[in-house]
Amino acid sequence: MDQPKIILASGSPRRKQLLKQLFDQFDVIIPDSDETIDPSLSILDNLQLIVYRKADSIRISDPNRVIIACDTMVVIDQTILGKPKDKDDAIRTLHQLSANTHQVISGVVVKTNDTTHYAYVTTNVYFNKLSDQTILDYVASGRPMDKAGSYGIQDHDVNLVDHIDGDYDNVVGLPLHCLAKLLDLAGIPHKSLH
Repeated sequence: MDQPKIILASGSPRRKQLLKQLFDQFDVIIPDSDETIDPSLSILDNLQLIVYRKADSIRISDPNRVIIACDTMVVIDQTILGKPKDKDDAIRTLHQLSANTHQVISGVVVKTNDTTHYAYVTTNVYFNKLSDQTILDYVASGRPMDKAGSYGIQDHDVNLVDHIDGDYDNVVGLPLHCLAKLLDLAGIPHKSLH
């Protein structure tokens, strides 16, 4: 088999940065897929459906292509918190997360021409109590606006998160250890994680 052509089906700069830990070279194609939540399905079923749609939207007929797709959901009290619609939505979400625990669930798929491997990872995230001013300043910075749950755990200067129980990379947006296992199942060589 020739060297596989790795394709990351994502427009997320954070996923691209994380994937560099597994591959020196890969292409990025932003998926054109429906990410609508179906209320008749469970959160986990919705997650899997969205990830499969992302992978399936990449139409490249290279026999050595490997498509990696991921979707991350922030869930509190069985409610999915998407990306904020506007600044007011981000403020409401951060008030909801303040001094509370929520789950970050990522679904990952590795799709070759012959096989498809899927798994999901859940991390519990324990938020600090945030002051109104902290929330307003953080939202004013613009950083929450493209992130599910209206925050980035990597924004260390804001001190949002007290601690987590689980995979840190999952909360950033791509659970690398889970992805490495799926790549191994598919027989795709990659760099080892440190």
